[in-house]
Amino acid sequence: RARRILGKEVITECFGFPCDVYIIIGDRKKDEEMSNGERLVSVAVPVYNAAEYVEGCIESILTQDYSEIELILINDGSVDLSGEICEKYAAKDARVVYRYQNNSGVSAARNHALSVATGDYILFVDSDDQLKPGTIRTMVHALEAENADLCICGYEIVMKDRVIPMAIE
Repeated sequence: RARRILGKEVITECFGFPCDVYIIIGDRKKDEEMSNGERLVSVAVPVYNAAEYVEGCIESILTQDYSEIELILINDGSVDLSGEICEKYAAKDARVVYRYQNNSGVSAARNHALSVATGDYILFVDSDDQLKPGTIRTMVHALEAENADLCICGYEIVMKDRVIPMAIE
């Protein structure tokens, strides 16, 4: 199933399962307007009662080797410590944007993030997910090398006793 976001048609469901991580292209800056040759990636993370996981998620994004990111954390009415954790990161890192909304669901939180995003690309990440090092750089490189509108990556399900790789074919 596909829908339009930022004027681009993107896949929101693959093989009957919602896509966890994907990048789409917004308006591209001209090369001469970029300070270091990298395009800005807005990373949108809807957060709802994820205090147990959100710090690992945030750290995995902020420590990426791709420097041009803005991390948009949308607190969707959490009643645990998620909001405080997000506010802490926003206070200490200028790349982090924090917003609160009354509980409206993950789609509304993602739409809220889209309204705040200033990047050339958007990456959606769930608050209980962690990106492997180099994920953003690899996905941006794939988009640009193929002049693609969409990049979807595989993922792993991490359990206490095993890791199950899930490839997108």
